[in-house]
Amino acid sequence: MRNRVFLGCGQTLRFAVPFAVVTVCLYLIGERFDFALLASIPDRLGSIPLWAFLLSLALTAISFWAVGKNEQVAQILGFGAVTGAIARWRILPSLTATQAAFVSCAVCVFFLSSFAVVAALACLFLPAPGWTLPVALSVLLCAQIGLIALFFFPALNARGRVFQLPSIHLAFRCLLWTCLDVTAAALAFFVLLPAGTELGFAAFFPLFCIALGSALLSNAPGGVGPFELLLMIALPQVPAADLLASVIAFRLGYYALPACIGA
Repeated sequence: MRNRVFLGCGQTLRFAVPFAVVTVCLYLIGERFDFALLASIPDRLGSIPLWAFLLSLALTAISFWAVGKNEQVAQILGFGAVTGAIARWRILPSLTATQAAFVSCAVCVFFLSSFAVVAALACLFLPAPGWTLPVALSVLLCAQIGLIALFFFPALNARGRVFQLPSIHLAFRCLLWTCLDVTAAALAFFVLLPAGTELGFAAFFPLFCIALGSALLSNAPGGVGPFELLLMIALPQVPAADLLASVIAFRLGYYALPACIGA
């Protein structure tokens, strides 16, 4: 009985926390954004050149192709390992629920680890806020420890079951596809920024990684809230209304359109 109570509380928190994060972030966005400007959003969306939106769609296709190579079902569905496990369990009935959950968690861990390395390298070698340097070095150190662990412990024994962990070669492949995925996604957003934005892609990419990382860690559906808030903080030189229009255009092309196509 006590275990059922704890399990129920855990499941409630698993979904309540992301929505609480979204609520707090939207409140903080409201503190920074004049909602009187909402009426101008359609005009600002219309001012985005057609070529920029089409180029953003092409880059989105590249990003999704890389995602497909990396098999990141869990992140696309928006609720991390839980929905990923359900999807794999239904698609691959030969897997038990435990095996499906393990595979899904492994996919999430490898994607997040690969993304953390990409973000760390971006913050280390590209213009980035000073506070990211110790974080980036720590991430790269942990990545090296992880590779050493994979070399010496290629399999995991859990409750009598042996799970073969990905090889170092596969880890580097995951890193490559993740780098392509994130870079294409960042470019898909970058081309939608208003004309005259005095910001090069080299300076934008680390900021995009920080915003995307915050969205992933929050586990909020689609990263709504943390992603927008971090971009508003990181890009004060872009008018808030123009930035919001770019975010909406990006979400239409990167989330809404693929969802409609896949429906």
